[in-house]
Amino acid sequence: MWKKLLKLRPLALQFTQMEVHNGLLTSFWFDQWSHLGVLINLTGERGCIDLGISINTTPYRLRRHRTSVFIEREILRLRALAPDLSDDICLWKRENNEFRPGATCSMVKGIWFKEATPKYSFLAWLAAHNRLSTGDRLLRRNPQAISTCWLCNSAKESMYHLFFECPFSGEVWRGTVRGLISTILPV
Repeated sequence: MWKKLLKLRPLALQFTQMEVHNGLLTSFWFDQWSHLGVLINLTGERGCIDLGISINTTPYRLRRHRTSVFIEREILRLRALAPDLSDDICLWKRENNEFRPGATCSMVKGIWFKEATPKYSFLAWLAAHNRLSTGDRLLRRNPQAISTCWLCNSAKESMYHLFFECPFSGEVWRGTVRGLISTILPV
């Protein structure tokens, strides 16, 4: 499922735009922060080499570069805006083709961080929004679905049951805590 979602990235990028503030979360080449669109699409793969701008650059970390007329205008426009300390904002396209910020979630930085494994971040995100395909949710769509917990075979499967009530998950939690305590407090 994760691989299929990754294939949809180009489609999702059409519906996003970055509002640059401190420039740390925005890619100069790969994010749509300019009215010109995604700059790597305009210049091609060699654009970063031809212009002397690193492929990993963020908008405010530009150094010396060879100029191209259309990119030079964008760089000058960007430099005219003084960077502020707030994070860049990802804007989402709405029904009337207007870009506005999406809903924010207090746990977003704890789930989607740079070193995170995307597959596990995605599962944590689903769990945080109660969207895991558990037995109780399957019953809503199909009253004949099997909703018994596959791990303990004794209760109706719900997210709360899977994480806190199931005897199997209790063993996992105890093992995890034991492992954490033994690394913190060596015996």
